[in-house]
Amino acid sequence: MMKTLAWAAVALLSAMPAAAQDKPEATVTTTRSVHKSRSFSLTADKGLRLDLGDESRTIPLDELVSVQFQGSAGSRASAGTPTTQAVLANGDTVYGTVESESDSALRLRTVFGSISIKLEHLRKIAILTTRGGRWTKAPDLSRGDLIRLASGEEDVGMVERIGETEIGFRSSILKERLNYPVKDVSEIHFQPVGGRTAFEASRTYASVGLADGSSLRGNLRELSPAGVKLAAEIGSIGDPSFPISLVASITLHNGSLVYLSDLAPASALEKPYVGVGPMLFPYQRDRSVAGDDRPLSVAGKRYPKGLGVHAHSELTYALDGKFGTFQAIAGLDDSASGKGSVVFKVLGDGKVLFDSGVVAGQAWAEALGAGSAPKEIRLDVRGVQKLTLRVESGPDDDVQDRAAWADAKLIR
Repeated sequence: MMKTLAWAAVALLSAMPAAAQDKPEATVTTTRSVHKSRSFSLTADKGLRLDLGDESRTIPLDELVSVQFQGSAGSRASAGTPTTQAVLANGDTVYGTVESESDSALRLRTVFGSISIKLEHLRKIAILTTRGGRWTKAPDLSRGDLIRLASGEEDVGMVERIGETEIGFRSSILKERLNYPVKDVSEIHFQPVGGRTAFEASRTYASVGLADGSSLRGNLRELSPAGVKLAAEIGSIGDPSFPISLVASITLHNGSLVYLSDLAPASALEKPYVGVGPMLFPYQRDRSVAGDDRPLSVAGKRYPKGLGVHAHSELTYALDGKFGTFQAIAGLDDSASGKGSVVFKVLGDGKVLFDSGVVAGQAWAEALGAGSAPKEIRLDVRGVQKLTLRVESGPDDDVQDRAAWADAKLIR
């Protein structure tokens, strides 16, 4: 009997660390330091309380920069392959699948549930299952909504209905109502109609990024190991809740953080490996360099913020000594299909602060004797006047050298 109890005690003790490991680990970045904790809770009037094992600490809201979650989030945040990317009037992005027909809203099934986004709250819809030309020119919305087809044709008018298989469109050109099959549509741009709802940002105003690439802004209502609740900036989204397993990051908009993709570079040098002439794949903000408005994606994870580039590229930003830290995830974009090889370098006032060595796509890594895993970058840039992000070609010249500075940001 005693032996049985002893073995039961051993089993119980062995299970306790595993249970603790099941809790998500949060990497909390502040203006002063970085903490890791599996126990955290938000108090709107005080800040984020962390259990650091030997002590508890509350991070004031004005010092809180971001909270990130790694590992399981990417593998759990799947509800089938999304067919639709919706860009909202405020720039938020949601991925999902159209689940029912409506003449007033886009009804999507997302990883966090079903939502209904009013048409006046939409800026753009991209049909991810349709591949057409690379749409590089800005849409002309002076005459109404614009629908672009995979064939390269465009129509102007008004979207009247969105369904799973057809889009009802009142054409100003043909003066009639048309039903465009979804399989033929590449993207729809909506004429702005002042659809952004009244919203008052609080001290907890933040962006919640999900592992599938969706990103929503609003006031944080709850944040704990159980999940996140947000009062969305766009009213028709409501107050969505996200299990913590779906959340990749939370970024506070308190002025402590600036994304590089929200800044214009002081200079941009881009040149092909051989030959002369313009780059076929110029750098892109918050999307893949491959074009077609594809999201940035590295190692299977979408990133709503970042820079898509092609070797050889040098983007230089004027920091003027105003920032303390630079962070990014550097890797080959998934649109390279496992090919390509590049070298990432970060320079501060001409001095190399980071050199990744050769990073290759999984399909070519072994042959080139290189690693394929993306590089997590965190650099001290205090006093730096000019920051340069350089991507050089690897041993395979510049074939498929589609790279990404994902989640590239500066912290004051």
